Amino acid sequence: MAGVAFVNALAVLGWNVSPLLAGAGILGVALGFGAQTLVRDVIAGFFILTENQFGVGDVVEIDGKAATVEALSVRCTTLRDFNGFVHFVPNGEMKVVTNRSREWNRLALDVLVAADEDLDRALELCRSVVAELNADPRWNGRLLDPVEVWGVESLGGAENQIRMVVRTRPGADGPEVARELRRRVHRALVTAGVGTATSRELSLAGPAAASPTRPPGGED
Repeated sequence: MAGVAFVNALAVLGWNVSPLLAGAGILGVALGFGAQTLVRDVIAGFFILTENQFGVGDVVEIDGKAATVEALSVRCTTLRDFNGFVHFVPNGEMKVVTNRSREWNRLALDVLVAADEDLDRALELCRSVVAELNADPRWNGRLLDPVEVWGVESLGGAENQIRMVVRTRPGADGPEVARELRRRVHRALVTAGVGTATSRELSLAGPAAASPTRPPGGED
């Protein structure tokens, strides 16, 4: 009311209040849009917190980029990536968030064997290495399940792919076990004279990431 009275007083005094009214209208629209964005961020943050979608210390992936959650409020999430860069993400802007730190991670290690090598021999060597690792007390405590050899994943003109799978708790356990497994498999294959191609690995996180090519009966 005071504002209306002030504008009317200026009009009575002969002032041209049209620009003032136009500016006030534009300001009101801008504030309305700003408030709408703020409310959206706060509502999204409320559900993130109450549903425990992720928390401080979790590794999450947003828009294809992985980073660690450093702080979380109802309006904004603060992330720090591998390079140490800090990102401030409004909660309302996040559409799909992948939590890489929830309960367990699966790491699939693919060994590429030369196409002219004996696959049965290569598989037997991989199974022998896996059995040794599963029995090693320095490593089996980091496993949620014994390491498995799923078998031949694909056949190619220059290489054949054998897949082994590790399931561990989130964090360093999975990558460290995979490095040790890769080292042991490579040593075993080289010692036996089995030719290999480049080794690759694929991270599969969460229950929905089970490979569709997993053999029947391989329940978690």
